[in-house]
Amino acid sequence: MSNQSNFINNFKYKDYKLLSSRFFFNSHNSLKLKKKSLYFIIFKNIINLIITTSKIFFNFFINKFNSNLYDKTRYFEKRNLIISHYDCQKNTDYIFGSLFDEDYNKKSVSQYITHLDNELKSSKISPNFFKTNLLSQIKIILDLFIISFRVLYKDEYKNIFDDQNLSKYLSLSYMEYDSYCNLLIFEVLKKNINFYSFENIITTFEGHPWEILIFFYLNKKKLNSYAYLHTFLKKNSPYLNLPYNFQPGEILTVGKEMNNIISSELNLLNHKLKIIGSKKNNPHRIYENIKINKSLKNILLIPEAIDDEVDIFLKFIDSYKFSNLNIKIKLHPFYSYSDKIKIYDKYITKLNLEEIVKNVDIVIYRGTSTIFELIHNNLIFFYLSYGKGTTRDPLFYYNDKFIIDLDNIESFLKTLENLPKNQNLINEVNLLRKKIFNYYEPFNRYNLP
Repeated sequence: MSNQSNFINNFKYKDYKLLSSRFFFNSHNSLKLKKKSLYFIIFKNIINLIITTSKIFFNFFINKFNSNLYDKTRYFEKRNLIISHYDCQKNTDYIFGSLFDEDYNKKSVSQYITHLDNELKSSKISPNFFKTNLLSQIKIILDLFIISFRVLYKDEYKNIFDDQNLSKYLSLSYMEYDSYCNLLIFEVLKKNINFYSFENIITTFEGHPWEILIFFYLNKKKLNSYAYLHTFLKKNSPYLNLPYNFQPGEILTVGKEMNNIISSELNLLNHKLKIIGSKKNNPHRIYENIKINKSLKNILLIPEAIDDEVDIFLKFIDSYKFSNLNIKIKLHPFYSYSDKIKIYDKYITKLNLEEIVKNVDIVIYRGTSTIFELIHNNLIFFYLSYGKGTTRDPLFYYNDKFIIDLDNIESFLKTLENLPKNQNLINEVNLLRKKIFNYYEPFNRYNLP
């Protein structure tokens, strides 16, 4: 057992603030991190302390007079606390949407972690968190500053990782603004949970540090916790390596396939899993086998709203732009245009997906859950592998044949050329499509807590 696994398995609640860093949950065995001197780490942490402190003051005074999205005086009337994300355009819950009926909403209050704005292509921490008492916020960043030194000098902390160099990067991670936000979110949620005595706490299951902090705390307090896995369990999810006391009491899923995966990957008992379905369920879709009787020239690329991920797809375009393929890329709504993307304008499509797929033969994807919806169409799909294999593939549980290596252009072109004649491969893609065709099942309100 590694030092990290041993430390997590024997984790004490007094150290809960250590959980605020994303770096804490990763072994980083595959990363080659440059060695840094202690003096550099200390200097960098001091600079980040100053930067984050200035952000604290700025956010506090900017958001102090903003109106709340909810009336906290009504918290006492509520049974459920729903921790989710807010969709600014639709004025609704981004994760749960319209899943809850009026009666359920009357018993619940939503506390939004982020505000998502498609129009402005932004995702921001809810301003309500920055209204927290200023001294409390200063205390949070000072606590993290102290922790950044403990992991460097205190034996029980500096040996969390087998590689001492990683401890330096762990120290740096606590002074990142992201870690501050994670701990701030947790402290505010913890305060509300204690003060208002909610019966059930329902949130997401995406692997954010603030989530893990919430589950860890609720298990300690023996309170009911529920997590909705609204898409898929990622291959690098921290939950795959965390013991029971860091997991939610019950996991709510979108369908049977995800239930089976969680049951096998997390080794949970069946009563810990319930299917509540998804708003993405489409009962009008009818499964049809793909029949290929033409050359495959029309390709759609669907990246996530992450610069590094978009860059990978742009490299794909660069690699194939002299071929006879008709390539289009559909950028994520949250992705902001930049100068580097302008030279690819002729490849960018702004049509909605339903219109685009009418003239598409092949979909190439990476970490997007959109693939579960596109699977309803008569399309062949390939995962674009680059650098770290299939770690971002939502279909990695099933997909071992439809993978493109960005560094092997000729192989993909040859596959496309032979695909219409390769009935075995067509049969494979039809089997895979059929298996996950009803991945999103109808909503079942009776399985809500």
